[in-house]
Amino acid sequence: MIASGEAQYFQDGGLLARQDNNDAQIPHLAPDHGSIPHRYQNGQGGIDVHQVQRDQMRAQRDCVRAFFSFLLKPLRQG
Repeated sequence: MIASGEAQYFQDGGLLARQDNNDAQIPHLAPDHGSIPHRYQNGQGGIDVHQVQRDQMRAQRDCVRAFFSFLLKPLRQG
């Protein structure tokens, strides 16, 4: 039995140790509300999820457009 908070895992015959950490207790991994860009903050100190989703959709559209323009570029030149 393991009492130290570490779990042992076996993979390909080798022993691996995995330590479960609570991320909220680690200062550099704790959520920092000052790091949320201003455009994604709502007026109540949270995140404007709808704005994040709109920006993600726009980024996906731009990525698909760039991909297709890359694929069609030889056809336009030739």
